[in-house]
Amino acid sequence: ASADTIAVTTVDVEAIQQDYANLKNEYNSLEEKYNDTQKIYDSSIKDNIITYCDNMLSYIGNISADNINDVKSIVTDTYYNELQSYLGHIQSTENFEQACGLEALYYSDNSAPYDSVDIIAICKKTTIYKDDAATETVAYRFNMKYQSDNWFINSVDFLF
Repeated sequence: ASADTIAVTTVDVEAIQQDYANLKNEYNSLEEKYNDTQKIYDSSIKDNIITYCDNMLSYIGNISADNINDVKSIVTDTYYNELQSYLGHIQSTENFEQACGLEALYYSDNSAPYDSVDIIAICKKTTIYKDDAATETVAYRFNMKYQSDNWFINSVDFLF
């Protein structure tokens, strides 16, 4: 009869502790990246861009100062001041109407939107001037800043 052999396994406790620490660090950095990426799904991005399109990119005659008040709560203070100075230089055009509606949003970089992200908004813009109507697809770049758990519009650039 042969003696039963008992297998003995030794475990390096320090190596396991090091593996655990490495995994925990990896987990924490992935969780941080996940949380930052989740921010770009915040509804305030889309809602605020729609509000901006309705008030600043849609108008009859020209943009009225009242419209600026309607976007004050969705733009940064810096951009609000920029808009105010811009409004003072607009020339009134009679018989001019413009309507701009959001069609799609694209994130130019969703890898690390910590507190600022550029959003490309594809819009349909209809212009009516002296009974001639034209509809075209246009794009704007919205630079969004994350403050107080919300995305605020920091600047808007016309792309095409």
